[in-house]
Amino acid sequence: MGLGMGPLSAGELSRDLVSEDASLRQAALNRLFEMDNDSKKKIIKKFDAFLESQESGPNPLYMVEALGRMGPEAIPVLAKGLSKPDYKVRAAAADELGNKGAQASEAVPRLISQLNDSSFLARTKIIRALGKIGLPPEQIETALIPVLEDRDEGIRAEAVDALGMLGPSVQKGVKPLQKHLKKDTWNIQWKAAKALGDIGSPARRAIPTLIDALYSDKEIVRNQARISLVRLGPAAVPALKKALKTKHRRVKDDVIKSLEEINSSESRNVLKKMNK
Repeated sequence: MGLGMGPLSAGELSRDLVSEDASLRQAALNRLFEMDNDSKKKIIKKFDAFLESQESGPNPLYMVEALGRMGPEAIPVLAKGLSKPDYKVRAAAADELGNKGAQASEAVPRLISQLNDSSFLARTKIIRALGKIGLPPEQIETALIPVLEDRDEGIRAEAVDALGMLGPSVQKGVKPLQKHLKKDTWNIQWKAAKALGDIGSPARRAIPTLIDALYSDKEIVRNQARISLVRLGPAAVPALKKALKTKHRRVKDDVIKSLEEINSSESRNVLKKMNK
């Protein structure tokens, strides 16, 4: 039965979802929302059998794409895509799991087990997915911290971003992020500065490191450090007050701008005294 000729059965739709005809496949994806839960469960069960099988069958990349359009009941099957031989399938499965957010927390152990995937693309998608899922935060944070020491800058960058996505739940990751803000490539440094701002309150201990970053010769690093200091709010004011003593004109301007943007009673008092 064609897609324009009336309702599709679960069997017909599952067939079209893995069709090599791109237009037919896209039309089937668009029709998924019309299927009731029982029909979707039948499709999930069928794709589960395909993904478990070692024999050749429909393109697993198409199955992963379709599973990503379904509800949380598809997550355990979607996670099986992380073990497929084709790196593109593994990357797509991680990407779809990340898009599910916190509801994909049950897939976190499997994602963590694949953190050393041989494919750069799959690794980046896995790291990113862990950050986007975010639960359980301690387990994810513990898994990501060692990745900060990876030799590949791109992998380190993804780990830094993912830790930032965990927000205020981060504890052990603050010190390693400080380390990379102090000494790494400029691309990692600005990302580390941003991650510390994203983490918020637990990153208060990093305020001196963020102030040091205002002296960076890379504009993106010092701009992001300043933004993160503002995000840390009144907690950053005592260190910024001290930094006003600098003889470095540009840094002093950044410190003044930060105090103005924090706009707390303490920061206003500091600026008022400075102008006397």
